[in-house]
Amino acid sequence: MKKSLLILATLTTFLAAEYNDFYSAKKEPTQKKIKPYQENFKGSLITHLYSYKIKSRVLSSKIYSGDSLSKIAKTDLGVAWGKMSETQNFNKFKWDQENRFLIYLIDNRKIKNIGGEDYANSHIANIHLIARNQKIENILKKINKYDIVEIQGTLVDVQLDNKIYITSDTRTDSGGGSCEIIMVEKVKIIHSRKPNVFYNTKTKEKDRLSNKYRKTLDYSQGENTRGYNLK
Repeated sequence: MKKSLLILATLTTFLAAEYNDFYSAKKEPTQKKIKPYQENFKGSLITHLYSYKIKSRVLSSKIYSGDSLSKIAKTDLGVAWGKMSETQNFNKFKWDQENRFLIYLIDNRKIKNIGGEDYANSHIANIHLIARNQKIENILKKINKYDIVEIQGTLVDVQLDNKIYITSDTRTDSGGGSCEIIMVEKVKIIHSRKPNVFYNTKTKEKDRLSNKYRKTLDYSQGENTRGYNLK
């Protein structure tokens, strides 16, 4: 009887992992340069730079208020794709968001098994989302941790309250200025499911946190760092 239960438990673990990873986000985000154009939006000046589409696993979500950017971008998502979207990998990390940062904690030995810091940092992002309309805003508010979501829109720079918020345009950056700012034209929650309980990675090992693990926005005060003409 014990042998049968062990086989059943092993099979259940395998099936749960396979089911969950069926809904992972394997593909890289799609980014294409467009002819820059500008629009006034809710008291800000938006400069559209790239078309952008991303399918990703949500690692963390947070709604902000009180800061300047929250006037047009209330929702931040911490997201992952590639191997980082797979349960057995992202669940080795501890994730958090604060002050427009996505922060992760992980033991050094575990991150090597995923491909190292470079792979991890190039397959996660903290994205600031500007909803095109109220319908999209409502969907963004419904997104939960571990959901698989698909977002389409444009990467944008934002001039607001005498500040210029510069979007990241590469997936390999980290630290200040490494967040994508997206004007969201379409959003879809593809799958909503918490990761299976068989990957419980709570540990007493000491975690390490470094600034290079931080993905956050950066802005220049009153300067135009891209060289396009702001109205």
